[in-house]
Amino acid sequence: MSIIQRSDNVFVINESPAIVDSRVIVELKLAADASPLKRARLCLHRADTDLVHEMLIVLSQKAFIRPHRHLNKTESFLLLEGETSVLFFDGEGEIVREERLGKDPNRPFIYRIYDPMYHTQLVWSEYLVFYECTQGPFLREATQFPPWAPTEGCAEATAYLNRLRDRCTQLLPASSSNCRNS
Repeated sequence: MSIIQRSDNVFVINESPAIVDSRVIVELKLAADASPLKRARLCLHRADTDLVHEMLIVLSQKAFIRPHRHLNKTESFLLLEGETSVLFFDGEGEIVREERLGKDPNRPFIYRIYDPMYHTQLVWSEYLVFYECTQGPFLREATQFPPWAPTEGCAEATAYLNRLRDRCTQLLPASSSNCRNS
């Protein structure tokens, strides 16, 4: 398999057909551990200009995904391994919904966002492995970050991530419900 490293944590398969097996996931986990942002992405599309963007993404439990929303795009997420909470926020940064995803038969394992909603993920397992699909081309300005969420990699990001975790730890293990808004 021909995989090219595009940046610190982004890889691209450069052959057709693009075939992914468990060895690739092991390598992505190692890359996520080595990355300052604690994540790695394998792009199944070849270029930012492609009209469909399909990715295999690995997040370590230490990863912080800055809350964001996508303008004029949908996003589909299919959980392959691990457990996560997907948090949805209002415009002021209050959590309005949490969905706990996992491989447990009582939990959802897929979501699709149609509207530009601020969202992020909390990783509860050692690693989270998921498939994501969205429309291209990739335009940096089509992703908006709210002023109330810290930038990834800054000192405030860890404290913010811990506050989000604390607000969501009161949930019953097999339920999907709202976080405490305290």
